[in-house]
Amino acid sequence: PEAFARAVGTLTGHGIPVIGYLIAGFPEDSPEGLARTLVFLAGLPLTVGFSPFYAVPGLPGYEDENLFSGRSPRLSLGSSFFPWAGSLSTETLVTAFRIARLVNLVKGRQSEMEKEVVLRSLKEQRLFTLVREKRVCRLIEAPACDRELVRLFFRAWP
Repeated sequence: PEAFARAVGTLTGHGIPVIGYLIAGFPEDSPEGLARTLVFLAGLPLTVGFSPFYAVPGLPGYEDENLFSGRSPRLSLGSSFFPWAGSLSTETLVTAFRIARLVNLVKGRQSEMEKEVVLRSLKEQRLFTLVREKRVCRLIEAPACDRELVRLFFRAWP
């Protein structure tokens, strides 16, 4: 982590923007580790990128093509958030993605509605999102969140 932070500092010091991607969902991952990593990335001058791990035939641990039999190929898309390793649930992976988006909102320029998302999320230590219905945008609590991951993140984020 220290070498990564130094590299980010060097790059941004030269005016080069950085996106730091967190890939989550490996067998050894846990909500606690995910929260620590998100807090670490939040403290660096970068945009936080998030990608769930997705299996494709031939990867170490996924050489047996029978693992893919009877499963939709769509589960091997990064956008599926399918818990291939079983270490994190789909709900946890989606929550981590939402936290990364919140961190990026905090770091960047925000519209008036996005300011509401940030302020309410920080004040209540819950995740909020905007939904558009018939040209009207309203703020709601993000559905299907992993409340434990949210709690761990906000507890550690200064």
